[in-house]
Amino acid sequence: MRIKRSGPPKRKARTASERQRIYGPKSYVPFVKSSPCAHCSVEGYSETAHNGNGGMGRKKDWTETMPLCGPRKLTSGNWYEGCHAKFDRHELVGFDAEKAVTATQQSFHEYQGEPE
Repeated sequence: MRIKRSGPPKRKARTASERQRIYGPKSYVPFVKSSPCAHCSVEGYSETAHNGNGGMGRKKDWTETMPLCGPRKLTSGNWYEGCHAKFDRHELVGFDAEKAVTATQQSFHEYQGEPE
């Protein structure tokens, strides 16, 4: 008997409130993408990196995120996987994620013109 496989399990689409909890205000993701990487300071490749998880496969709230660079091609022609992938694998030795999250939130509030 042959088992029919339909591919990987499909995830439910996120609700608007879940997207808001994970990614914050609409202006936050563009802010993070325009910010330098919190680890290596490279500009133009930042992604929203969540510091830890919310348990049971959930991402933490947007207030626990920071910009970390994603994959990019180096001038040598080789690819660099980026700090985000290394952070997810706990390979950024000596990197203070809590400090990076705090600095990101402070910068975002200043960017929005909001008091701390």
